[in-house]
Amino acid sequence: MARSKGWRNKKLDYTGREWYEIGAKTKTSPPRTGMELMRSGLRRYFGAGAALMIAVMSPAVAHAESVGRTVDEYGSIFVVLGVVATAYLLSYLLLQWLSQRYGFVTGVPYIVLGIVAVPVTGWLSPEMMQTVEPLVALAVAAVALAAGLQINAKNLVDRESTTVKLALTVAAVTLVMVVVVPFVGLSRWPPPLEDAIWLPALLALGAIALVADGRPLKALAAHLELDEDAVDQAGEVAWLSTMLAVLIFGVAFSIYNPGEPWRGGGLDAGLWLVAHLAAGGVFGAVGGAMIQARPDDDRVLTILVGVVLTAGALAYVTTLSIVFVNFVAGVVLINMSGESLRFRQMLDSANSPLYVLLLFFAGTMWTVGLPPWVYAAVAVYLVLRVLGRLLGVAAYRPRLSGYRPEPGMYRALIAPGALTAAMILDFGFGFGHGQFEAATIVVSGFVLILIAEEVISFVLLRGWLIDISDVGSARHSTSPWGDWKGDR
Repeated sequence: MARSKGWRNKKLDYTGREWYEIGAKTKTSPPRTGMELMRSGLRRYFGAGAALMIAVMSPAVAHAESVGRTVDEYGSIFVVLGVVATAYLLSYLLLQWLSQRYGFVTGVPYIVLGIVAVPVTGWLSPEMMQTVEPLVALAVAAVALAAGLQINAKNLVDRESTTVKLALTVAAVTLVMVVVVPFVGLSRWPPPLEDAIWLPALLALGAIALVADGRPLKALAAHLELDEDAVDQAGEVAWLSTMLAVLIFGVAFSIYNPGEPWRGGGLDAGLWLVAHLAAGGVFGAVGGAMIQARPDDDRVLTILVGVVLTAGALAYVTTLSIVFVNFVAGVVLINMSGESLRFRQMLDSANSPLYVLLLFFAGTMWTVGLPPWVYAAVAVYLVLRVLGRLLGVAAYRPRLSGYRPEPGMYRALIAPGALTAAMILDFGFGFGHGQFEAATIVVSGFVLILIAEEVISFVLLRGWLIDISDVGSARHSTSPWGDWKGDR
């Protein structure tokens, strides 16, 4: 029995149990079996990931030729790709198991793998990593494009005003804690870094602090079988805060762009901002115009790869922010046509391999032998960020007490996610490569933050979800962290 058109339109939006409920209500064809669903998911997961991998391999090889690599050195490209592919496979086998059994989502192993492979053991040389840098830039572009595709103007207007005000309050207080307070202190006691790097680093740090990945929240809430309004509100706040983070990051790249002077005079902040918006807007408009014709899935994938390649490559070679340019392109795409949702579905299916790729390469940017003050600065930042989230939630006081957020919601706004790794790599591309001597120290500090937040966020998030739920001790005693709630 052929499935109806309505069924096909819904098949990418629902899974498993919900498929059955929709099929029963609409009296369409019977739901697919679990094996069919698994095969379909694997095709989407590996197909989209493989397509993006192939798309970024060609620029890597071309870059190797442009810098005069020998034929023997081409093997280094495939060595790196082999390591990434292995990590990609492990992500599917290991993280899926951890997520299903414990609701545990973390990317620390991949960061550690990158640290061990390059700066610690030297198994992969820095020169080898520079050869495949265009590959990483395009992965950054894909993640940023996916973030931009979340910004639908109509849906943004439909958001509850209380949630928007809460997100703005939390973001404002967080920026005060992680940017303004350190700026005042560093102005009086300057750090052992050149001014040209620590000021943009501080703004970038503020953007990183605003990122809150909602995926761990959804995964752990599903594992604990929670259906709380507070969880939904936390997810909305995390999403809005992350969107604000990208805007702050774009402003930071516009004010302190490391690009060469333009026509002898240099571009000021306003013109750099216009350049970002124009580049992203053009590529987004081209992709949006092409998707309007409603092409088949193969052509949609071709258009998607084309937008990622061109926008990412342009930003990479012109010192524009890869994250901001592709974010703008995604915003333009999704608001030009509802067909752009197909882009988002493809990028969502490739989220795990892209996440692995970014975390691995973020680890490779680590520097061995960091000065002790870097570790102290990271510890201070972590405290200030958690305080900023806590005080931001506490500072929001709507007129009606019934609209006040759950006090512990700040614990759900700590997870960094793929976009944080993308920002770290983007900053390293823009301010690294010998332009600033202290750039490697700054990026290494960012990597430290990423590792710490990947671990801390799970502990805080799980504790909050248990606190707002009625889950019994028998349910959560299987946690790898132990039955800590019963001992409190």
